[in-house]
Amino acid sequence: MVCVLQGLHHTWLISGMGITLMTLTFYLTLENPDIIRAELTEQKMSMLYLKSQVNPHFLYNTLDTIRIQAELY
Repeated sequence: MVCVLQGLHHTWLISGMGITLMTLTFYLTLENPDIIRAELTEQKMSMLYLKSQVNPHFLYNTLDTIRIQAELY
């Protein structure tokens, strides 16, 4: 009987910790929407920067391939 109660105690402890963690996460998300928005904006800007670097390389490689094909024929 005592072992069952001790096991149940650990289950409640872990469940309580999980609920507390979820509540804290929810609270922080509601309290800091500006931080989340800023992080999303930063990620979007980073992707746009990388995309702007890839496009010229793609164009150069395409034109170079056309030039090589034209020289072969």
